[in-house]
Amino acid sequence: FKSDFIRVLDHFFQEHPEWSLDFYGQFPVELEGKTYINAKGYCSFPLHKQHLLQERYALAIIPLGGIEDKESFLFHACKSPVKYLDYAGLGIPGVYSCVPIYEGCVIPEHTGILVPNSYEAWREALETLATNDELRSSIRVKGFEDVKSKYHIRYTASKMEALVRKHFC
Repeated sequence: FKSDFIRVLDHFFQEHPEWSLDFYGQFPVELEGKTYINAKGYCSFPLHKQHLLQERYALAIIPLGGIEDKESFLFHACKSPVKYLDYAGLGIPGVYSCVPIYEGCVIPEHTGILVPNSYEAWREALETLATNDELRSSIRVKGFEDVKSKYHIRYTASKMEALVRKHFC
């Protein structure tokens, strides 16, 4: 799906030159030379969250290989939905690949947009979220409330404690 995803980005930013993409992390060679991308590089966890808050991002895009990517599907299946917790928890509406880790937490069109890994689906989702201020605003609020109400440390800590007590005490 990687090459189709890059085509989605190329077409989206060609049609919307007023938008740009900030990329945090190791910059993929496939994206070199793309003028719509601002390579931010690596930064510490707290600094990354500070940047996300300060920049007041309109939206986030979170692609992740699914079943179509047989080589890395099992690796990705072991991941946690930390990007949903980060972005929604900071009030940034997101478009997420429709893969098990996000299917378990993102409520479609409510707390985020879940998208099958196809060119058409991603193109439509980006267009919809980028051009619909009301939807972005709604997802921003509902995603933040979802993370606050379900994933706050006071809830997860008590679940972890119960698990430890059940198996070790």
